Amino acid sequence: MEGAVHADSACALGWYGLATAASWRLRSGQEQYAAKQAVREAGRLAARDRMLVEAFAAYSRGSADTAERMATTIVENYDDIEGWVLLGEVLYHHNWKRGRSLSESRRAWQRVLALDPSYWPALQHLSEVAAVEGRNAEADSLLGRY
Repeated sequence: MEGAVHADSACALGWYGLATAASWRLRSGQEQYAAKQAVREAGRLAARDRMLVEAFAAYSRGSADTAERMATTIVENYDDIEGWVLLGEVLYHHNWKRGRSLSESRRAWQRVLALDPSYWPALQHLSEVAAVEGRNAEADSLLGRY
């Protein structure tokens, strides 16, 4: 992704990729900068990609309601894995701040696994959801797959 934005600083999806990578590495300053750059350059993207970039930027800055609304629109219209991952992340990481249940992220993570059974972050998140819900056998099974 760094190569992409160095070759073309207007590469919105390159900036988006950098933002998501920074998020996984817990580098919030880099994540927010890259997300802002992605939004700035998103005008030439297809509607789905532009919405994904904007939804991730909202997630990155802590606007969980906006990110959830946009991710929900993405999955309703496109049913793609990136939309489901983003929706799962929003619900998993922000619901506790909004007085909502972690369990709400279950459906998103299950759909991610239906689309890609080897997507390990979904296995990890679902195992934690199952543990919180007291579904110990399910949590153990998911951890075994993870």
